[in-house]
Amino acid sequence: MTMTLEQRKQRLAEIDVRQKEILDEATVKHGGSLSAEQRAEYDRLDAEYKRVNVIPRRSPADSSSPYKPATGGGTGWARTGDGQAVPVYGPNDSMAAVNLNSSGEPERLSLGRFLQAKVTGNWRLAEAEHAAMFAGLGTADGTGASFMVPDVLSGQFLDLARSASVVFGWGAVTVPVESDTMRIAGLESDASFAGVGENQIIPESNPTFRSIRLTPKKVATIVRCSRELLEDAPNAGEIIEQSLRVALGKDLDRLFLIGDGGEKGIIGLANLPSIDDTGTTSVGGIEWGDLHTAVVAVKGRNYTPNGYVCSPTIGGDLDILRSEADGSWLGAPPSVRPLTRLETTSIGDTLALVGDGSKIIVGVRRGIQVDFSGEAHESFERDQVLMRITTRVDMNVTHTGAFHVLRGIT
Repeated sequence: MTMTLEQRKQRLAEIDVRQKEILDEATVKHGGSLSAEQRAEYDRLDAEYKRVNVIPRRSPADSSSPYKPATGGGTGWARTGDGQAVPVYGPNDSMAAVNLNSSGEPERLSLGRFLQAKVTGNWRLAEAEHAAMFAGLGTADGTGASFMVPDVLSGQFLDLARSASVVFGWGAVTVPVESDTMRIAGLESDASFAGVGENQIIPESNPTFRSIRLTPKKVATIVRCSRELLEDAPNAGEIIEQSLRVALGKDLDRLFLIGDGGEKGIIGLANLPSIDDTGTTSVGGIEWGDLHTAVVAVKGRNYTPNGYVCSPTIGGDLDILRSEADGSWLGAPPSVRPLTRLETTSIGDTLALVGDGSKIIVGVRRGIQVDFSGEAHESFERDQVLMRITTRVDMNVTHTGAFHVLRGIT
């Protein structure tokens, strides 16, 4: 007999509750060890959970689905090395489908509420998130301990993380990467045109093209929560999501601006070998003239910088620069004044970057992997839950000449 959506939801909730009861009984009666009967029942429930949780996928365009494609779409399309077209999302474009409530109005899902309900088995405050598991827009497989977050929910969370990132505020664009590696075309130097008289030979220009590789690398965190907090605090899910959003946004800034230092990790914009630092390799005390040098260099390569990124410390040092003649405050020169200043502690106090942030391209593997454990690192003894959240990202630039790095700031 085929189960309806509501029947599946009810049965999965019952399995979650019963498995939790088995673990609680084992803690009270056997010091945490499952008896043979308890182990057999737990495994039987686990197998049933997997069977019930596998449902036919529906098209996002299915009129019966409560999920619709994101309105507006991306800002355009890019062509991969094998000729496939992939969407390109600007900073203000949503990567997620739009979740519609029973009234047909957009409704934002919460990763935090989803995680809280998944641990406790109580979906009363996360009914929309529970429904997302069955809408056919995400991976509905996985056990109670390890699973892929539904696409619609992970997309909305990634949107939130991007909004907390300085790099995306600078104009970086995002492309979904559906395989281990994606290649698209980029440019090292431009073609040039020349005036040519009648019957004269047209001179050949030498633009330099480059293959941009995006190979998403793992980005992960572990969150520890007490069961009492998850079970008793209705807003625990929102607090968890806000913490994850800010933490991921900050870490993406660190990875995309300066990298992680690993040979197989993310290199970071400041460490790309083709990013120019001529005239600003050893800045010392920061001055407006240093930024002016970088702006002129970028414009000299026929690009228009739209901002500069520095730490709050460097930004503060710029703000208190005074004239030696009369002590008046020095403002940014005309070349720097139109640029947006973006501050983040993720870049450190020895670097600054000037350029056109829209030339940064970020590759994201769809989906967020979540794993739970109530046993690792003393969590069983302390009645805590460890949540490991994993996703995969990478970055590169389409036009290396659009950036200039200032190093050695003291």
